[in-house]
Amino acid sequence: MSARRWYRKHVEEYIRAHSEVKLLHHQPQHVDKYLTVKGRLPQIREWQFRQIADALRLLFCELIQLEWADQYDWYRWRAYAKELESDHPTLLRDANPNVLVAPNNKPLVKLFREEYAALHLDFVKTIRVRRMAARTEKTYEHWVGALALVFTHTRANAKRRLPTVLSRSEVKSLLDSMNGRSKLMASLMYGTGMRVMECVGLRVKDIDFDYQQITIRSGKGGKERVVPLPKRLVPDLRN
Repeated sequence: MSARRWYRKHVEEYIRAHSEVKLLHHQPQHVDKYLTVKGRLPQIREWQFRQIADALRLLFCELIQLEWADQYDWYRWRAYAKELESDHPTLLRDANPNVLVAPNNKPLVKLFREEYAALHLDFVKTIRVRRMAARTEKTYEHWVGALALVFTHTRANAKRRLPTVLSRSEVKSLLDSMNGRSKLMASLMYGTGMRVMECVGLRVKDIDFDYQQITIRSGKGGKERVVPLPKRLVPDLRN
């Protein structure tokens, strides 16, 4: 039997399985359910399942040309069609038809599948296309699930703390308790917004008394910027 006749046979079987629904009214979930059932048949071979998936792809993409068909993930089924061990935790052998992979009650794995569904699907595709062993997939799924848990826990417990901002009276009290060079530097940083190391590296030629401005060189990102020179600090800076 030629490939074309097999394709027609698979399409006819699909239509008979959905005799109550017109093809023009079919949705992705119809294809999902059908391929899931077919894939769980113990006697089906890899090439046979691929042929079924390809036949349905041609039916909906080329012949009927439904809107959703071109966006449907046909590649997923080709990835799941790889020859696997009989006890491999895959949709096509042991899984419940309502889930993508075999049920697993381990908290880490459940978190990975439920909270990061798109990532989990990419993970499964990659593992199976690379023909990795069943035990490898199980182990990796647990490891990645653990990383997902750590990430989720860290993100959930990350508390945003508002910066502590002193009032004007508190700043005045703080500056009044200082004297000499330390007070001048603290006043400069408060009045201009410059950083500690920018203040430490300030040079006489960076201060322009005529234009009442200070040029900050080698600031953050290696950039220069100009900030206003507080008038009340001019006498102390001149001295």
